[in-house]
Amino acid sequence: LPLDLPLYRFALYQVGNAEFYWHASLHHLVTDGFGGMVFCNRVAIIYSALVTHQPIPATFIGELKDIIDLETEYENSSNYQQDKEYWFA
Repeated sequence: LPLDLPLYRFALYQVGNAEFYWHASLHHLVTDGFGGMVFCNRVAIIYSALVTHQPIPATFIGELKDIIDLETEYENSSNYQQDKEYWFA
């Protein structure tokens, strides 16, 4: 997408009586391929839970606080120092 257009767009197309296609267009500034896959997978999980009247399951990547705690733990580890030395050598 050029930068003069929105960085993300979504559309839901009805192609049959009970058949729909969801289109997601995300600029690389918003997410990379892996992040886009995680996002689309999460939307599908939530949608499936809603249409089957099931509770929405917790995200598999954890809460933001948990992710920050894991990153902080790594940054304070000897592994981080070894990785830093390797990549900055």
